[in-house]
Amino acid sequence: MKRIFIITVMLAALQSCGTICPAATLQEEAVTVSQKYVGQVVERTNNNDHPQITKWLKEIGLPPGLAWCAAAAVGIFREAAGNLGIQSPLPKMGRVASIWDYCKSRELRFRIFRPDEAMLLGLRPGDLAIWRHGKGVAKNFDGHIEINVAQANSRQFHSDGGNTVPSNAGGQREQSKQDANKGGYYRRTRGLGFGTSFAVEGFIRIRS
Repeated sequence: MKRIFIITVMLAALQSCGTICPAATLQEEAVTVSQKYVGQVVERTNNNDHPQITKWLKEIGLPPGLAWCAAAAVGIFREAAGNLGIQSPLPKMGRVASIWDYCKSRELRFRIFRPDEAMLLGLRPGDLAIWRHGKGVAKNFDGHIEINVAQANSRQFHSDGGNTVPSNAGGQREQSKQDANKGGYYRRTRGLGFGTSFAVEGFIRIRS
């Protein structure tokens, strides 16, 4: 009798969770959405040209042919939010520095991690990695953005991003003239890049 009671309680709890518990957080859903684009969105002539790229750019009010790493990240989070029936808190911006400044100024909605802090405390799926290209302290920096998938070790992580190449030895942000592969949306293993011209500026986590 006691066993039947316990099983009944467990079934009731599972049924309750199935109706009121979210299937995933926004960040987790973003990683799920991101996976379907990895290796599938590839520039046709290395000129930021693909129907999905054009769609992502259009969603944030930008014309075709522009750099699109930010548009991809914002678009994937918008799609993930739609799947969950909520609104994405990320701004519809196409410049990485603008997204970074926007999130930094809204601490109640976003948590910002320094690279050393993020690697020490651990990254979560869906954390947004922000890179600053070139050395210096200019606020309107030229940058890159990707979606963290999993932390590999204390200094590396796996992330999905657009406007890059599949090889970890190729162009960091986008394809270079010497890169044989076309630019696209790929999964890469990334390092923090301390002391280089392509260093992680920090990470953005959406507060749930």
